[in-house]
Amino acid sequence: AVASNYALPIRPGSVDAAVCVFSPLSSAEMQRILAPEGVLIRVSPGPHHLQQIKQVLYDKVKLHDKAEVLQGFDLLEGQHASERLSLDGDTDLRDLLEMTPLNWHGKQEAREAYIGGGIAEVDADFYIQVMKKQ
Repeated sequence: AVASNYALPIRPGSVDAAVCVFSPLSSAEMQRILAPEGVLIRVSPGPHHLQQIKQVLYDKVKLHDKAEVLQGFDLLEGQHASERLSLDGDTDLRDLLEMTPLNWHGKQEAREAYIGGGIAEVDADFYIQVMKKQ
């Protein structure tokens, strides 16, 4: 199935809990699909997410801002989670890069150098928010 986060093929008020991981979303669409007591769990990148890769691909690294609480929602809980990942060789490096938008951005020659450059550790950095529909 193919759909947009801005026009989900879901009946209004039929979802008790929705999860959105690293994806744009519409506050109005979440309001529409969530049940009256529905919750939304959103995971967004923290300030240093994949920073080691970005330092290779870009001349200037832009840090992520903390995601705002969506209009029409109350924040029940917010957490910052960070972990340094150890990567094992070029295959892990390529796999990680290919599963991110960074695979299509930045300097191509830097991308190839990154894969062969042996970056052994990368920061995974996230904001996790649990919001309740007002």
